[in-house]
Amino acid sequence: MYCYFILSSEEMKHKYRSIHYSFLFFLSFKIDQKREAVKFLEIVRRALRKKIFAGSCDLIRARVPILRFTDYATRLRCDVNINNSTGIRNTDLLRFYAETDERVAPLVLTIKTWAKYHNINDASQKTLSSYSLTLMCLFFLQSVVKPAVVPVWQALLPDRFDVNIPVSQLKRNDEPKLIWKSENHQTIAELFIGFLKFFSKDFRYEKHAISVRTGCLMDKEDFLDNDSTNYGDVLLAIEEPFDFTNTARSVYDDNEFERIVRVFRRSFFTIDKTKSFSSILIEQFD
Repeated sequence: MYCYFILSSEEMKHKYRSIHYSFLFFLSFKIDQKREAVKFLEIVRRALRKKIFAGSCDLIRARVPILRFTDYATRLRCDVNINNSTGIRNTDLLRFYAETDERVAPLVLTIKTWAKYHNINDASQKTLSSYSLTLMCLFFLQSVVKPAVVPVWQALLPDRFDVNIPVSQLKRNDEPKLIWKSENHQTIAELFIGFLKFFSKDFRYEKHAISVRTGCLMDKEDFLDNDSTNYGDVLLAIEEPFDFTNTARSVYDDNEFERIVRVFRRSFFTIDKTKSFSSILIEQFD
């Protein structure tokens, strides 16, 4: 058994604000995430509860179960999972994008601040996860805004992001800024408004799926037909760049989906008129 840890880019926090660690226990054999992984993490949780440094040990029974705790001394939030190498790969990819252009991380944080205020950033409440919001932002920066702020890294460097590379051999010190330099000079504010405009006016939720891996819109039905985790109604489709599942499968409720779209639209029309970020944080949009 091996254990790897990596600074998480789920919220691009490795450069901004608090640091968040993800730990991966990697076993040499396959494990059932619904049963065996939960049992293993429960053993770890019982052990951690006996230690004075670990607080708030919560076992989250998601598709990939996570044990989440906080280190009292450093206030670091830690996530532990079993055999979820995809989580390490997508964290590595997000880190690469964050270091490509200095606007990426603060733009993601701006989007998350806005989404949290309007209660559309909680997968457990049938809305968007932080990961899905981040992928939506990256797709916009890759393929919508012109000139692009970031490239399609998995297409540009296929060997660097090959899923067959063991996670223990992923590079940690490469510098994407030495490979790519954007000719786009828009401010974070201009990019944020453009992000809201695209997902409120231009994106066709019923027809397309988002793919950061290819930098292209995919046919939604074709994408969902190939998603082994697809079940029930799917109102928003966002491809996970490594295992090709839908990261937005939590958005399945019609009322919540319509509210998400309304928040995008009201936010865009308000900020486009006022040109003030605070104007969309005065009242929660329904």
